[in-house]
Amino acid sequence: MRKLPKAALEHWMREFYFDTPIDLGSSGVYTYSFRDLRKLAGVSDTDLDNIVFDDSPTRGCLALRQAIADQFGDGDPDRVMTANGSNEVLYHIMSSCLSPGDEVIVLDPCYHALCTVAESLGCNIRRWHLDPSAGFKPRFEDLNALIGRDTKMVVVNFPHNPTGASITAEQQQSLLDIVSAVGAYLVWDAAFNDLIEDGPLPNPALNYEKAISVGTLSKCYGLPGLRLGWCFAPPEVIRRAVELRDYTTLYVSPWLRPSEPR
Repeated sequence: MRKLPKAALEHWMREFYFDTPIDLGSSGVYTYSFRDLRKLAGVSDTDLDNIVFDDSPTRGCLALRQAIADQFGDGDPDRVMTANGSNEVLYHIMSSCLSPGDEVIVLDPCYHALCTVAESLGCNIRRWHLDPSAGFKPRFEDLNALIGRDTKMVVVNFPHNPTGASITAEQQQSLLDIVSAVGAYLVWDAAFNDLIEDGPLPNPALNYEKAISVGTLSKCYGLPGLRLGWCFAPPEVIRRAVELRDYTTLYVSPWLRPSEPR
C-alpha cells in the first residue's frame, strides 16, 4: 500500500475542534451522555455489572450483528461485520476488495476516507463531479459517461457529506441499474441516512448482490464516542474483510454476559 495522504479534515479538527467554545461546523446531532443512553436504552446497573471484558468474535458478537441485520438488513447476521466506526469499515472493505490499477468512481467533493484509501492502493480514481450551481445534485448522465466495464467500485454517500444533497428512491434505483450493468461493487455510505426528512432510503444491499452499505452510531445517533460502525455486505466480502481485521483492531469492545456463549 502507498502512504496514505494527510486527512486534511482530521488535521484541522485536531487544531480547532476540541477547544472552540462555539461549534458551527459539526455534521452530526448533539452527543448523548452515558446517562442519556442508559435511560433511552433501559440499561440497568445489573446490566452494566454483567459486562465481561473478554474477547469477542472478529465480525462482532451475534446479538449485536442480529440487531443490526434486523434494523437495517434482511435479518441475516452473517452479512454483517462490526468495526470501530465506519472509517474502519471503509478501510477494510476497500483494502480487501480493490487492487492496484482498479478503476474506482467517487463523488467529488467527498469525505476523505471514501477516496483516499482506494487512491493509496494504487487505484485509478474517476471523479463524479457535483455541480454547485445545481445544488450539488448528482447528474446520472455524468455517471454513465464515467462508468464502464473496467469499473471495479462506485463509492457514494447520501445524504452527501459535505453538501447535504441527497437523491430520491427512484434515483437510487437508477444508480443501482447503472452500477449493476457493469457488475461493479457499490459502496453506499449511509452515515447520514436517518437525517432524510421523508425517511431513510432503502438499503441497496437488499436489491443488488454487490452492494455494500456502511453505517455508524455517529452523526445521526449522537454516539460517536462508542466507536461503533458496521457494514451489510455479501458474505464473501465479509470474509475477506475479517481476514484483514485479524491484523488490525481485531474486534470492537465486547458486550458479553456470563450466560452468553463465547
